[in-house]
Amino acid sequence: MSNLEILKNIFSTKKAIKYDLIKEKLCHVSEISIRKYLKELGAQSSINHNSRFYILPKQHSFDEMGLLYLKDIVFHRENTLLNAIVAIVEASEKGLRTAEIDECLKTKTRFQLTQLHKKNKLSRDGNKGFNGYTYYSSDEATQTLQKTRRQAWDQEKVQVREEFESSANTHHDLAESDIIEVMLTLIKHPGFNAKSVALSLQRRGYSCSLELVKNIFKRYGLGGKKS
Repeated sequence: MSNLEILKNIFSTKKAIKYDLIKEKLCHVSEISIRKYLKELGAQSSINHNSRFYILPKQHSFDEMGLLYLKDIVFHRENTLLNAIVAIVEASEKGLRTAEIDECLKTKTRFQLTQLHKKNKLSRDGNKGFNGYTYYSSDEATQTLQKTRRQAWDQEKVQVREEFESSANTHHDLAESDIIEVMLTLIKHPGFNAKSVALSLQRRGYSCSLELVKNIFKRYGLGGKKS
């Protein structure tokens, strides 16, 4: 069996394959040759975990943001972390804060974000304080629209937070941040049921279970469609 056939067999499942396993199976082959075979197969490396995992992208479907999650391993259509960061910021409705980008890509991106800003690939505002920088498209028209939406979103968050703080019925067994994110999702998508809200939050990188969303719906009498 040829080395290329061995490599094809390794990718016979749709799992993310660690480079260490590939090296183990092709122990008699140099790293240069392994990289050559991976390129020939069209294999793609992860944008987190130090690019140590590989998939064959033709075996998978990427989401609308160009992302693919295999447990905690993340891949992007653009293949590199730098390109993935630019792509998700460009595609975002209201720009993305550093923490939001980190959550979405499951890795720390501060160094890469600084690089991209210095090279004018992304614009940013804010500071290194509690909320950190917010990153926007380098295209002026897109950037203006994103900033307008971000400002409106932040104002809605303040309003929702104030409503809950002033409510005598606030329940402290549910995290305020989770409640706010659920409420903001419903403001944007009033017809969503609990499952739709949970999926929307998960796609945006929030760790929010369906059970948690159902509890929030029940606690605050959120009707919408049947949950």
